[in-house]
Amino acid sequence: MESSLKNRALIVNVHISLWGARKQDDRVRREIENMHNVRDVGNFSKKLMKSSKLEAIKTKANRIRRIYRERTLPWGDNGDRIITTDKYFEFITNMGMEAMEFDQMVDDFVQNEYQQQVEDEKNRLKTMFKESDYPHPDLIRDSFKLKTVFSPLTDSSDFRLSVSDEMEAALKTQMEREIKNRVTTANNEILDKVREVVGKMYETLSEPGKGFKSSLVGNVEALVDTIPTMNIFNDKHIAEVVETLKPLCVNYDMLKNNDSFRQEIAKKAKDVLKNI
Repeated sequence: MESSLKNRALIVNVHISLWGARKQDDRVRREIENMHNVRDVGNFSKKLMKSSKLEAIKTKANRIRRIYRERTLPWGDNGDRIITTDKYFEFITNMGMEAMEFDQMVDDFVQNEYQQQVEDEKNRLKTMFKESDYPHPDLIRDSFKLKTVFSPLTDSSDFRLSVSDEMEAALKTQMEREIKNRVTTANNEILDKVREVVGKMYETLSEPGKGFKSSLVGNVEALVDTIPTMNIFNDKHIAEVVETLKPLCVNYDMLKNNDSFRQEIAKKAKDVLKNI
């Protein structure tokens, strides 16, 4: 499996940094402590700026993080995730478009709003305003970064150490065990997503009269489409789970307007959950 894995997958990391527009204010903290005659009860964090453009940038960053997690699988404890090589160009194209929009939004904020917003904050924050809390306009752009980094997978055949045969064998065994654990973690994330989506379907449909949107079915259809491409390790159980999802991909209007059909699909969803 290891050799196949090296050829079929890449490690990917998406790094995003933002200007948080918040600052701890020790002076205000001391004033609050003196007012209440207390000490060491916490910190006072003030919001430096109220900006719809800045909030939109944060929303975009969260969307990029969500796309990143939805289209990759966990790999290790340091934030590494993996993606299949055949999905590389699709992924990098989509992320490239998101990154371009992110950069445009940041440039718009920095060039067209930031300095005026700083001036506006003098009126809003009043005595809490401190010029030093705000980076110079020439530096604020550097607070926003988005970078996607790819690297190859390694396996136990990649050792090039001058160690004894016994130690090399032990290291390879340890690495093979770690790879197996990582594979299990990646597969479990796929199954957890199935539990989340199908669990929502079952809970909704099993409650008579409870309304629902077409996304209740659409989310299951999305799993049927995407899981095969995420099943990097050709796990038999995951492939079987995908097959059990297909009967849940039904007509939304029929599901909404036919109570007996609704009960039937609720039962099928429950059976899927039992067999995951």
